[in-house]
Amino acid sequence: LAVEDSASKAFKKEIDALLASPLYTPLQRYQVLTNDRALAEKVPAALFQVTSALLANGDPRPEVLSDAVTSGVAVGQVPTVVDAVVKRCPAKTDTLERCIGWLGQLAGDPTARDHLKTLTDAQLVALGEKRKSDMGNVDLIVRYATLLRKRGEEQAARRIASEMVEFAPHDYGT
Repeated sequence: LAVEDSASKAFKKEIDALLASPLYTPLQRYQVLTNDRALAEKVPAALFQVTSALLANGDPRPEVLSDAVTSGVAVGQVPTVVDAVVKRCPAKTDTLERCIGWLGQLAGDPTARDHLKTLTDAQLVALGEKRKSDMGNVDLIVRYATLLRKRGEEQAARRIASEMVEFAPHDYGT
């Protein structure tokens, strides 16, 4: 599959055969499609179909959800992927950074944006408290602005980032 031209009929026939064959489990199909990242990028619809099946069967692996997000966005299935991410990422989660990353890729969707805000509220409060005692800390400013950008609050992120000039006017690297 990797050497075939993705526009050719033979390539499409092989992908369809892989997806329809009773000889393969969804996990085996996933392994075939993701063995070569270039192949996975050529077949987002097939990858989305396989990752959706795996997630529906309760596959806990984060790489499956990552591939579902990427392929779901590519084929216009954002609401379906948002539901999977929200289900996987409750308000209190051990994989907060991964969840924030997935939701950040889906931030155009209102449900994803709302859930992203819920997951990052505590982080913003904690960073805000740290900043009260160290207002000029450029690292804290960058982390705060980055978190605001992930939440889709670009204007607030730009405002916070502009504080670097105020607190470190001669640090030309910032």
